[in-house]
Amino acid sequence: MDKGSIPCNTHLMDTIEKAAGKSGVSYIVMPSGAGHDANALGHRIPVGMIFVPSRDGLSHCKEEWTEESDLEHGVKALYQTILELDKEQ
Repeated sequence: MDKGSIPCNTHLMDTIEKAAGKSGVSYIVMPSGAGHDANALGHRIPVGMIFVPSRDGLSHCKEEWTEESDLEHGVKALYQTILELDKEQ
């Protein structure tokens, strides 16, 4: 059954952007409707996505490769996002 894409949660995406800025990671905001990556969850809970660069823009294939430093930046942004969301509780 095709459920199509699901929009990312605006509040969560704003929090991710704030967190990326606080973590010192360079970032750009990209519009993205979550497809298979978050679709199953997005119909029940808010979803947001943090993308990291892949060599030659390849994704979801055996040639996909992301440099360790880019992975570290993604982890920093995710960690800071969790801290920001925890402050709201």
